[in-house]
Amino acid sequence: MDSKSQKAKNTGRVQAFSGKWLRFLLADYQNKEVTVKGYEYVERTTRKGEFDGITIIGIVKYPNTNRKDKLILIGNYRPPIDKYVIEFPAGLVDSADDCFTDAVRELKEETGFVPEKILNIIDSKKIPQVSPIVYSEPSVTNENEKIIILQIDGENELNKNTKQELEETENINVHLVDLDEKLLESISKLAKENDYVIETKVYTFALGISLGKVLV
Repeated sequence: MDSKSQKAKNTGRVQAFSGKWLRFLLADYQNKEVTVKGYEYVERTTRKGEFDGITIIGIVKYPNTNRKDKLILIGNYRPPIDKYVIEFPAGLVDSADDCFTDAVRELKEETGFVPEKILNIIDSKKIPQVSPIVYSEPSVTNENEKIIILQIDGENELNKNTKQELEETENINVHLVDLDEKLLESISKLAKENDYVIETKVYTFALGISLGKVLV
């Protein structure tokens, strides 16, 4: 039997429960000669296109000073774990066709920062500003997203006295950390000082910077 004939395949699913934001489903799939029934997972009820949301890597630049570049992080209260979590700003998309507008809106609402329209801090041929669709927890959900890099002018008057526009269900603290080779250390310190926990994407991002300095 060749490798293609052994690929697993979904054979059906049923909805067990649906709420305002999530629905609980049971999936059946064929795995080689075995039929697996009732695999439990959740999905969002709000998807409008091919992906659910966006995560924003916001980088603050100070072009006329010697200040270090800053990375925008948030301490976001998450009821399932009753903890504040160090995360990137993020949110659901209103339109799958214009994730930049959604990213600008979410960044402004959660942090108060307003990004530039032009991104000139990276070579977009090597590092795309917008990622392909990615999944963070595919064992329990089909939720997916795109990651977008935004550039913020820290010397712009709009970004000197920022004001959040949070919904009544949100409780978010904004933090700027130095974007350098000590990012992992800075995030760990931030977590310890504020009794935060660290979200996987943030830790992986910081770990990648650290590994990039030593794996040469």
